[in-house]
Amino acid sequence: MPPCRELKPYPESLPRQLKLTAFPLDITRYHLLSFTTFNEVTQKLSERGSPLAQWVNHFVSATFEYMKQIYAGKQPEDVNISLHDPLCIWYVITAEKGGWEINEGVDVRVEVEGQWTRGMSIIDRRDKKVEPDLEKPAKHYDRGGWLHKGLGNRVRVAVNSADRETFGEEMLKRIFKCEHS
Repeated sequence: MPPCRELKPYPESLPRQLKLTAFPLDITRYHLLSFTTFNEVTQKLSERGSPLAQWVNHFVSATFEYMKQIYAGKQPEDVNISLHDPLCIWYVITAEKGGWEINEGVDVRVEVEGQWTRGMSIIDRRDKKVEPDLEKPAKHYDRGGWLHKGLGNRVRVAVNSADRETFGEEMLKRIFKCEHS
């Protein structure tokens, strides 16, 4: 690793709130690329000699093959892959056009103790009374300060997009700069 400068300690408070938007599996697993759409677009472009289409076809086809094994008995045209990371990029590219459903000020926590849930993002969606901004949580049963207005991270959470049904195809069009029909 290259040498790094001396690290400054993390500040007690930030000068402004970070504008972080989380994309949990609740949204990303419904933004799909179908085998049929992928195959039609990349095959057509590969036949025209697109090196990018040939390269993408080679490694994404392996993902579809793996998914066919997981979902044994499904026809190839019924296999889809979720595009978790690309959806985040898609948001950055398309946020200005609108159509995104974003919940503001959500307190998202990461489960660190559960045997089966460790690492999962947790959002408490219950309608509850929130404590005033006190020094520390007032109730002994409020472990982690869920009821405390001054604790938590208050991020934005993506819930849905206008491109839910067409995301995979629209993304391919953008990558390959083509119109698919």
